[in-house]
Amino acid sequence: MRRKMMCIFLLVLIVCPACPTVLLGESMDELAEQYEKAYEAAVPAPNSSMNADYKMEQVALGTMYMTKSLKMLYDQNRKLIDQNAAILLKYDEVIRQNNEMIRLLKMIAQKPMTTP
Repeated sequence: MRRKMMCIFLLVLIVCPACPTVLLGESMDELAEQYEKAYEAAVPAPNSSMNADYKMEQVALGTMYMTKSLKMLYDQNRKLIDQNAAILLKYDEVIRQNNEMIRLLKMIAQKPMTTP
């Protein structure tokens, strides 16, 4: 029984940190590609009669995509924090179970041994 519980405990310790964290949603590469396309689309042709208005559009694009990037990072960070909290609760449960096993083993060790 003790050997089985020890194996399960070691398995949990090895597997939990090794599990990859999968973050769903739009990737940062896709967002960067969208920004690059929109940024280049805002640039007028070389011999255009436009003034420097396109630069303000590029600044606005940069601000918008920076905000999107920060929101994406925030959402991913929240998911990681939630996952870490769940793992901590599981570790607390394992620690509680181990303390109970230690208590029971101490009780068994203190009982006098009877020989058949």
